[in-house]
This record gives sequence, C-alpha cells and structure tokens, in this order.
Amino acid sequence: MDILTVILLLAAGLGLILMELFLLPGLSFAGICGIAALVGADYLAYVNISSTAGHIVLFVSLGILALGVYLFIKARTLEKMALTTDIESKVDLISDKIKLGDKGKTTSRLAPMGRVFINDITVEAKSTVGFIEENQEVEVIEINGNIVTVK
Repeated sequence: MDILTVILLLAAGLGLILMELFLLPGLSFAGICGIAALVGADYLAYVNISSTAGHIVLFVSLGILALGVYLFIKARTLEKMALTTDIESKVDLISDKIKLGDKGKTTSRLAPMGRVFINDITVEAKSTVGFIEENQEVEVIEINGNIVTVK
C-alpha cells in the first residue's frame, strides 16, 4: 500500500509540475500542489519504505523534472507565449499642419490648457498669458509635440 501511495503521489506531482511548465505559466495552484505531492512522495518513501527507496524516488523525480525543464526550454514555449509583434504606426504630428504664427480661435477656455481651432483642426493648446476665454483669437508661438503654445 505504501509503494502504491508513493507512486501515485510521484505521478501526480510530476504531472502537475509538467502541466504548470507547459500549460499554466507562472507559479499557480498546480505548481504548488505538484511540489507538495513530490515532497510527500519522497517523505513517505523515506519513512515508510526505506532510505534506498527514498533515494530512488528523489532521483527519479529530480530526473523527470530536469527532463521536463529541458524539453520546456527546447520547445521554446516561452517564445510562443511572448508578444513578438512590432508596432509600426506613427503619431500624426500637428507640426505638419500648423506653423508658427498661424492664427485661430479658442473653442474652450484656456486655463491655461484648452482646445484651439487652427487651420481647420482642433488641437490641445497652452496659454502663455494666463486665462483666455472661449472664441478669442490666438496666435501660435510654439509647437511642442501635439501641444501648441498660444498667446
């Protein structure tokens, strides 16, 4: 009966750990239960059977785990799980459409940030002179990324 229990615990532990490696990334419940089952199998083998059986169970479990890790690395499982696509899109810069000195109107209050309508587009703007009310004429004095500075 003791040998059967050790074999079942060993098989369950190895199965759970290999499932953890190949199917469930990260340290989850299956990995923790697998480690507990292997430790339990080793403990029962040492205590209830003999120290020789304990050594055999320990080396068999370590060997199968090493083989599983080797196969895990060789199968490039981590590369299959990793995101490898490149983002090739670009931000549409407003400096192509708005130049220094262009004039427009505020569509919201600039306090000191708000929205401005310049050259048929609405952009985020920052005021250099404090608060500017809505529907006031402004002039572009600086372009920094997609934010224009107006006065």
